[in-house]
Amino acid sequence: MKIFIASVNLRKSGESIPLIVHKNRNFILKLSVVNGLFLVLLSVALLFIFPQKAKNMASGFKTPILYFEFIHTEKEVKLFFENGDPFISDMDRGNQLDFLFMLVYNSFLFFIIYYRLKLGAARKVIFLGILPFFTLIFDFLENLQLLGLSSAFRKQGDMKPALEYLKIFTHLKWGSLTLLFAAFSFLFFDQYKKKSIPILVLKWNGVFSFVLFLFIVFERSFFNELLGFMVAIEFLFLWIYLLFELKHSVPFESRGA
Repeated sequence: MKIFIASVNLRKSGESIPLIVHKNRNFILKLSVVNGLFLVLLSVALLFIFPQKAKNMASGFKTPILYFEFIHTEKEVKLFFENGDPFISDMDRGNQLDFLFMLVYNSFLFFIIYYRLKLGAARKVIFLGILPFFTLIFDFLENLQLLGLSSAFRKQGDMKPALEYLKIFTHLKWGSLTLLFAAFSFLFFDQYKKKSIPILVLKWNGVFSFVLFLFIVFERSFFNELLGFMVAIEFLFLWIYLLFELKHSVPFESRGA
């Protein structure tokens, strides 16, 4: 990382103010924006691939893939897959594409952390860069269990091991993701002096997402759907935030994290 330092002499004040310009900061910002666009396009693609309606879901659930992630018993799996072979095939195709999706959204989060560090965020927050890697691992392992359940259903095999691991990896994935969002709220977006709509949304949405996750750990309900919506909002507004950053010649005024 090359840093170029220029000095501007303010004759009126008699002071010399150093302007520190990070050569690759704008490159990281542009890369993050492009990554975010790819994330949006993949999200739209998954909406068309995953089934949007299904019968035999638990109370409070409206989204089939979200219910599948939080499914509990072998009986529930069998009832869920009574929606038919085309339904199961669409679920499998969506989960297969999700392997690419998880790479994209976690790299997006990593680039945001890196960009914030380039803006002068305290080095102590560098540990946040680890969380996207954990989320990626947990999401990957969760997907293997989901594909394993559909395979076991077709072969009339034992679903219990996959169900047990699914519960663990699903909660770890959502937990690490919402923990990262909450950290964003406190360490990044709580520091801005000027409040814009994207900043206000990102400041509070991350905190509420993590609190909501704590509720669903103990009981699945409509809160699961609400959490899925809030996570989608977080990603959307993170991308909007980056677009605002790209639009301005200098970043939003900040004290740093």
